[in-house]
Amino acid sequence: MTLSKPITDKASQPSLIDVSAWLGLWPFQPLVPCGIDDVAQSLKNIGVTTAMITPMQAVLSPDPHEIGRRMTDDLASHSLLHLTPLIDPTRHDASAMLQWAIDQPSIAMVRFAPSYRLHQPDDPRVVALIKRAAESGLAVGIIWRMEDERAHYPLMKVPPPPIESALRLAHNIFPAPVLIHNLYRPEITELASAENLLFDLAMVDGADPIAMCIDAVGVDRLVFSSHAPLMHPHAQHAKLIAGVRDQQQHQAISHDNAMRLLQAIAK
Repeated sequence: MTLSKPITDKASQPSLIDVSAWLGLWPFQPLVPCGIDDVAQSLKNIGVTTAMITPMQAVLSPDPHEIGRRMTDDLASHSLLHLTPLIDPTRHDASAMLQWAIDQPSIAMVRFAPSYRLHQPDDPRVVALIKRAAESGLAVGIIWRMEDERAHYPLMKVPPPPIESALRLAHNIFPAPVLIHNLYRPEITELASAENLLFDLAMVDGADPIAMCIDAVGVDRLVFSSHAPLMHPHAQHAKLIAGVRDQQQHQAISHDNAMRLLQAIAK
């Protein structure tokens, strides 16, 4: 995969890859620092060298594709932020948007947000787009939730998809890998049998959650996500440091697994 802002893979250079961060306004948390410089600095402060970044407005916008395209120039001067556009498979221009992402040398990943864009993760249109993305060298992420359901605005409660739909998706796209964002720890355990699914750790919590996830699915299927600015990068990094058992696990989750996902297929 060739990026205009290349991801370092030199083992001698410590590197933290953030597979999911956000820019722009989220109407239900209006006071979080959400500008490009704010988010970039907060990630640099914990050692992030590469972040997959999506505009939050795209989640709720009538035209998420245009929101993504408009951000290309805004991110050009930020070497650690890689645009990760949101694709809505229900729109007439979903195929064209995926092709646009494929054609951008700086884009390594695209995302889907099933609950917010009103489709299922295993919708046949999603399956077709994921297969095409994989063939073209793009990684794919599925946003399972944006916020803990207990924090949802009372007039806009958005439940996550049924967990069984992730199993069906994994089966229908196998062997293409897909990253599932923002699962709870028990949900990750439920998906252990789907070997082509990877998981970020942004919303796992409780007693020793990272160790329990490692025991459930293995260290090679877990990646770091700050979910900034909706979550605090320092807290996410501290959770990672406290949760791994050794340096090898830290290296795998913070860098190596994300590198393998983002470069699994040569673009």
